[in-house]
Amino acid sequence: MIEKVNQDKSTDRYVKWIYDSDNFTLNKFLNKDEILSLLNYSQIISYSASEIVIKQGKKSDGIFIILEGTVSVTEKILDKNKFHLGVLSPGSFLGVISYIVNEPSHTSFITNENVTCLFISKIYLKMVSLISPILNYKITRAITHQVCNHLKSLHEKVSEYIADSDMSKLSLYGRVIHSINKPSILLPDKSEKYKEMLITNFNYFDKEEWENLFKHCQLLDAPKNCKIISETEKNTTCYIVIRGAIQSSIMKSNRLAKLSVIGPYTLLANLCLESNPFAITFITCEKSILLKMNEMHLKSIEVIQPLLWYKLYHLICKSVVALQRSVDKLDSRLQIENYNR
Repeated sequence: MIEKVNQDKSTDRYVKWIYDSDNFTLNKFLNKDEILSLLNYSQIISYSASEIVIKQGKKSDGIFIILEGTVSVTEKILDKNKFHLGVLSPGSFLGVISYIVNEPSHTSFITNENVTCLFISKIYLKMVSLISPILNYKITRAITHQVCNHLKSLHEKVSEYIADSDMSKLSLYGRVIHSINKPSILLPDKSEKYKEMLITNFNYFDKEEWENLFKHCQLLDAPKNCKIISETEKNTTCYIVIRGAIQSSIMKSNRLAKLSVIGPYTLLANLCLESNPFAITFITCEKSILLKMNEMHLKSIEVIQPLLWYKLYHLICKSVVALQRSVDKLDSRLQIENYNR
């Protein structure tokens, strides 16, 4: 573990607060000493009401955790309409999408009152990933857990808009074709070609790591309009797209609201917490070749190859965070449609 530095009474107070409170996700994954280490290498920042913590269009230099106060999340569309996406309370992370996907923030975070945040810099997080991979993994798990819970709330909100919208319903043919199209397992002689493509083109893992991953997966050939993950699926599954493309969507009242298209050499995952459905549907846009890791495969990697698991989990987190960004944008889009009626 990273050694702690000097502490003061306010640090002690926040450590106890974070560790004892039900509002903080960190205490589900980090012990008291790890939380103390995190605070000692981070910065506590105070804001007045109506201050911008992170501005839309700007990259975050790290992640923030609200310690006191509340923060509104807004998104401006076409530099005109500003849409309210929610209010975040103590324990909430800010800036994780910008940090994880390394892109400018698609939303602004504005204080509603006097707010105190813990700021964890990119430099510190990079140091943690090198010195203590397990602590970095625990922080990533805390982020992912909160994003998944936020996605669940967003899904409920967006589903209400979809149910009341003028969006056209799926035809009988559309519903049937999604249910009957199934992926098939690639034969060994064809599998080697696609394994080599992954090793060559997906450089996140080295060759040895890929060889270990291949021991815990299946290579699939999926036809167009094949539902690879249902909105009711309760088991965690990961896919890496090798060829083709996957459409992520939210299904409600036979209406399909599209979120994003996931292309080659990208991982997608439905991360189910406590056996609750992830509630996102994934359907092939075209004939696709996929690497699949089911829940049993993932647990096996976690036990047998923990360092490989930490790297894989970062991609899972990135996948879930990217979905939140897509659902946020869908939320704004549906608010516009509702406003223009």
